[in-house]
Amino acid sequence: MSALCASASAQETARVVTPLPADLDERLEGQTTDLDWRLTRTRMPVPRDLDDAARRSRGARVVIWVETLETGLRLHFVDVRDRRLLVRDFAAPNDEAFGGSANLEAVAVAVRSALQALSLGGEVGVAAPPPVVAEPEPIPVPTPPPEPATPTSVEAEAGWWLALDGESPTQHGPSLRFALRRKRLVVGLGGEVGLGVRLQDELTRVTVTRHAATVDLGVGLLDGARGSLDLLARAGLARFRRGEVET
Repeated sequence: MSALCASASAQETARVVTPLPADLDERLEGQTTDLDWRLTRTRMPVPRDLDDAARRSRGARVVIWVETLETGLRLHFVDVRDRRLLVRDFAAPNDEAFGGSANLEAVAVAVRSALQALSLGGEVGVAAPPPVVAEPEPIPVPTPPPEPATPTSVEAEAGWWLALDGESPTQHGPSLRFALRRKRLVVGLGGEVGLGVRLQDELTRVTVTRHAATVDLGVGLLDGARGSLDLLARAGLARFRRGEVET
């Protein structure tokens, strides 16, 4: 009993594509009954090539199909494991369909011989090239987004200035400044207009007015929605204008 089970488990499978011409199925069965092979019939379209046969093998070692030609029969025998293909034509020796009984028997004998050769460790047919494995598509490397263009902004400031020098009366007046800002760089140009103050003693009175022009260069320290903080270096030129002296 154990020997019988071992023999059954050692059998390999040959998948036969059906339908087959005439009584070729019965002839295959008769020729292979005593071999350590199990023939499994599967009705399906004829494979296009060795790779198509391998995909349809469903685990079988061999896939077999037979084409009907005007001149006879063509046997396709595929060794799926070793990727070998045997194609053999059996020409019709007479006017009978498929070449008659002798031609059908010749196909069955050829299948038997091929299966026996595989059982003995031999090779059948011609080795096929390995399947072409498509190279995986390269993973696209994300391109970093371009840095946003840094616009140059124009700023305008208006204010009120106050000047104390410790000797003359306090000078004050309106001021106006324009600045260009790019990234953190700030360049400004401003002007101050004095309203004038009156100086007098016991004998005279005179009005003195101070005007100034400034230029500055600096960097932005903070820039937020509520305001900004800049560090500036400023240089300027001040001009004092004296009015008519009154006595």
